[in-house]
Amino acid sequence: MPRHVWARERRRNAGTGLAGPNTVYVQVVAAGSRDAGAAVYVFSEFNRYLFNCGEGIQRAMQEHKLKISHLDSIFLSRVSWANVGGLPGMILTLKAIGLQRCVFLGPPKLQNYLKAIRLFPGPLKRMDLAVQLHTEPEYKDETMTVYQIPLTGDEQKCARRHPDLVTAFLCKLFPEELCTPTDPGPVFLVLECPHEGFVDAVCENETFQRYQEGAPEHQVALVIHMTPESVLRDSRYQQWMERFGSGTQHLVLNENSSAVHNPRSYKIQTQLNLIHPEIFPLLTTYQSKEAEAVCSVPIVRGECLLKYHLRPQQEWQRDAVTVCDPDSFVSEALDLPDFQTRVKECKESLSAVPGNVSAYPEIVFLGTGSAIPMKIRNVSSTLVNTSATRSLLLDCGEGTFGQLCRHYGEQVDQVLCNLVAVFVSHMHTDHHSGLVNILMERRRAFAALGQAFSPLFLVAPEQIMPWLHEYHNHCEEILGDIKMIPSQSLVKGCENLRPKAKEFVSSLLESYDLAEFQTCEVQHCKNAFACSVIHKSGWKVVYSGDTMPCMALVQMGKNANLLIHEATLEDGMEKEAIEKTHSTTSQAIQTGMKMNAEFIMLNHFSQRYAKIPLFSEDFSEKVGIAFDHMRVRFSDFPAIPKLIPALKALFADDIVEMEERKEKREMRLLKETALVLDKLTRGDSTEAASQKRKQAKNHQEVPDKKLKTVN
Repeated sequence: MPRHVWARERRRNAGTGLAGPNTVYVQVVAAGSRDAGAAVYVFSEFNRYLFNCGEGIQRAMQEHKLKISHLDSIFLSRVSWANVGGLPGMILTLKAIGLQRCVFLGPPKLQNYLKAIRLFPGPLKRMDLAVQLHTEPEYKDETMTVYQIPLTGDEQKCARRHPDLVTAFLCKLFPEELCTPTDPGPVFLVLECPHEGFVDAVCENETFQRYQEGAPEHQVALVIHMTPESVLRDSRYQQWMERFGSGTQHLVLNENSSAVHNPRSYKIQTQLNLIHPEIFPLLTTYQSKEAEAVCSVPIVRGECLLKYHLRPQQEWQRDAVTVCDPDSFVSEALDLPDFQTRVKECKESLSAVPGNVSAYPEIVFLGTGSAIPMKIRNVSSTLVNTSATRSLLLDCGEGTFGQLCRHYGEQVDQVLCNLVAVFVSHMHTDHHSGLVNILMERRRAFAALGQAFSPLFLVAPEQIMPWLHEYHNHCEEILGDIKMIPSQSLVKGCENLRPKAKEFVSSLLESYDLAEFQTCEVQHCKNAFACSVIHKSGWKVVYSGDTMPCMALVQMGKNANLLIHEATLEDGMEKEAIEKTHSTTSQAIQTGMKMNAEFIMLNHFSQRYAKIPLFSEDFSEKVGIAFDHMRVRFSDFPAIPKLIPALKALFADDIVEMEERKEKREMRLLKETALVLDKLTRGDSTEAASQKRKQAKNHQEVPDKKLKTVN
């Protein structure tokens, strides 16, 4: 029985009926910044809700301990990638924790979107995804009633094939005590007004007008505005805000927010920067250049984890608001046992390392974890800067654009314009669900910098196209932003290259000054590929994607300068690696040794190794561990293994904990093996005894038979 149903039954049995909750608050998960989008979490002791679910929301909730497993419903104000980009990962997580059904409220296009993501392979196909539209009765549970208010924008100002329909949510809490009907229960409003084309629809809406007349039962406690500065400046919108009266609070979530949503990521990077400032550059933020609107009513700007309490008392609370304090991050690291000594030794050893000054290629690891985004490691994505003006993206998991924002800050638009191609290794969600956002933000970047737009080359399994077509046809137009090159067509010896794809491949090679861009099929899921990139100057980078040890990859990667290989699991977990079709640390290193790679960077670590994986005996001067936001050039190869003692000092507690877990697992396996052997031994003894009894019985029966025969 779901938790909220069980709680309701318990309250009924206690004789309290369906009185409203005593504690309710709204909390900002994402404050609207370009790297994080806008989302709010609503808590009551009976229910939990999420309003909007863009990329990175699951990661933020996990970091800030907002329990995903307790969500009752997800409300989506508009089907734009900024609002729904995190849903595939969120739904997979809900499925993994045992939820069979999800309820979503939002505009009609939401049904099309959920139908489209069912084209992803895996559990999404089997999940019951129910949509409740504004045409259906209001949503009601034991905390509140939610009324959906449809808003249609001015189509001339939208100028799109898919005119937007926005759903606003008017939420009315139940009274705390059923015996006091004079307390109607607080009301709050969640409203997205994406551009000026929606202002008239908002101002003229009759439902909103009823809540602006001053009647006690229609007093609005809080309006959450997911609204750009251009709308806030609009005099019509300001007058509409004024009509709520002085008793209403106004919370604004938009790109002018400078909130830090992933402080753990900033903390780790600040501490790693002490070890090697060039390989671990400090993170930054993207700051909007738009001037803040001057509003005629007081407004509160969103901050990550800012709360507004609706009960027991209506008030703002900033206790939990995220703070990024680099000085405290540094102090914490410097206080760790042996850390300063190891860093000093590391820097002394690095002074003797000869350096090659070639700046390119430069590899920036944006996501080095697997499966789901976590607070320290995001999911798969690696940027290869082949020159000062050209970049290639290897996989594009959820939150890739956010990682680019945090890595490059104000330069992110130029980086997007430099991006010519994206390679998607396979169709698992953690490797491609950031692609749509990259396409949209890239188009925006060309416009912002006044540069001529050019589509992106997409090298991916052709199975990605049904999903992209579905999204394009029913949600937002994206197909004009890509030139598709099927991964199958770049396998050596492939004869079925279509003329259009052949033309695209030639342009791709020319753009990057490449001699070769090759793929090979690897041992993971169906249609999973690795790739090899050879530059005309002679360097070669190979990327494994997800795979078990694979000879086709070894052959394609012969004599690579750099192999980037997944090492999802630690040594000793070979059985699990086979079950999940991944590699262990030593298997990844051995693949690099077999192909005679100059250097091996391990990535795609299971989220059980949140900060650092366990080190294998196969580690050598040819092996390094990838971290999110790590920046590597070929000249860094001699330095990277020398960082390991300092890394071990920084993450000593985590390594001890992982080694203890490994010991417990090994002990458990030994016990299980001993039990099996014991059963087999006892089984053999029992069988032998049974055989002897049978033989003895047969021996006794033989004379009797003979006697009977004689008679």
